[in-house]
Amino acid sequence: MLGWPEIAVLALGAVAVVMLVRFIRCWIADPPAAMRMSTHHPDLFPQVMAGRYIFMVLVLLGAMATLNILFMAFVFAALAFLGFYDAAIYARAGRPHAKHLQAGIACVLAVAICAGIWTLAP
Repeated sequence: MLGWPEIAVLALGAVAVVMLVRFIRCWIADPPAAMRMSTHHPDLFPQVMAGRYIFMVLVLLGAMATLNILFMAFVFAALAFLGFYDAAIYARAGRPHAKHLQAGIACVLAVAICAGIWTLAP
């Protein structure tokens, strides 16, 4: 049975998911509206992207700190998604996309390694 701390964490997570899905839908359906809603500015996107990469490192370090191989696999799967998603965007636009594709493949290999470790662990 869940106690109030677990329920509170799940509730906070659910609110965050709803908010993020709202942003995702807007970014897909109406990018100019998403730019206005998020108050992002194209000229500052390089700095914003640096922050996103810092975030990815922090999430990965946090997963490593848990020593939980399943959580590590989940983080690598999420990072693979980012690589493949960006590769698909650039490929559809006829732009170079190999580095993003390679990043996605590397993360899938990391998921496979995590799965192998998990199955071999006592």
